[in-house]
Amino acid sequence: MKHFAISVFILFVGISLFSSEPVWTTETRSFECSDLDHFQWVCFPVIDTSSEANQTAAFILRDSIIGDYFKLIKWSQMSMAWISHEMDMWVNLEHTIRYTQGYVIDLYYPFELTTSGYLAPNDTRIELRTEPSGKPKENWIGYFLRDEMEVLHAFQSVLDSISVIRTERWAIFRHPDGWLQAGNPKTLHYGEMVKVVCEHDCDFIWGGGDIRPCEDGYRTPEFYSFVREEEYLSMFVELPNEDPMPQEVALFLNGECRGASVVQDTLVQINAYVRADTTHNDLDIELHYADRDPVGYTVQNPFVDNHPYKRLYYIDLERNSP
Repeated sequence: MKHFAISVFILFVGISLFSSEPVWTTETRSFECSDLDHFQWVCFPVIDTSSEANQTAAFILRDSIIGDYFKLIKWSQMSMAWISHEMDMWVNLEHTIRYTQGYVIDLYYPFELTTSGYLAPNDTRIELRTEPSGKPKENWIGYFLRDEMEVLHAFQSVLDSISVIRTERWAIFRHPDGWLQAGNPKTLHYGEMVKVVCEHDCDFIWGGGDIRPCEDGYRTPEFYSFVREEEYLSMFVELPNEDPMPQEVALFLNGECRGASVVQDTLVQINAYVRADTTHNDLDIELHYADRDPVGYTVQNPFVDNHPYKRLYYIDLERNSP
C-alpha cells in the first residue's frame, strides 16, 4: 500500500505562492496504480481558465484518453456522473472540470498527467449543498492548496453545518461531544478529493483564508495488505489498554483482509472494504505485535447501513474475548 497516490512536480511563474491572484503553472502529476489499489480520489488544482474549451475533460485529459490509462472518472454534483469508454467511444468528455470539484478515477495503468494553467486561488469559495428536499447530502470537493492543512482548521467556518469528512485515507465524524477521529490529527493534501456530508447549505474558503501548514500524521500499514475498493465503511476499534500496544490492527472477513491501520492510540480507525451482502457474517479483528504472536477477536458484523451516510461503526474489543 502507498501513503498517497499522487506525486507532483510544479513550475511556478512570477507570483508569490500565497497570493490570491491567478498563478500560471505547469505541473506533472504521477497517478499510481497496482493490483491492490487502482482507485484515486483527486481534484484538478491547475486549469487553463482562459477559455471554456481548455477547461473540458477532453482537453485536460487528452493524453490519458489517447493512452487508455483509465476506465472511469466519476463525480457527484446534483447527481452522479462519469466519463467512460462505452461502445468504442468516450462519454461526457464535454464535462467542464472545476477547481472545487472532486473526482474518483478508476485506473487501468499508472500514468503521468501534465497540465498548464492557473493554480486555483487560495480564496476560491467552495459551496456545500444539501439535497433539494433539505436532507443531508455528500459533496465531493477538491483540496487545491499546496500546503497540507489540519482538517478541523480547514473547515473551521462551517463545522456546525457538516457532519462527516472523508478522504481516501481516513474519516472523521461529528458527534455530540465534538469530532471523532482516531490517532494523530488528520490533514488534507494538495490535489486530493474530500467527501463532506452537508447538513445545512453553506460556503467557505479553505482555512477561512488562514493558511497554517502542518505535518501529516497518517501512517500506511506495512504488515497487512488488502485490495482497496472505490468506497469504504469506517470501523472505529477501541483496543485493550495494554503495554506494549500492537503495531497494526486488521479486519478480516471470511479469512481475507479487508482493511488495516497503524496503531497510534487505543482508538483506531480501519477503512473497511466490505460489500453490503456481508452483513450476516462474523468479522475477525487481528492485532499485530512487534514481539509476540498476533491476537485475534471474532466480533459480530456491525455493518448494517440504515442511513445513506451512516458510514461510522464502532467495536470495543474490551468487551470481546480473543
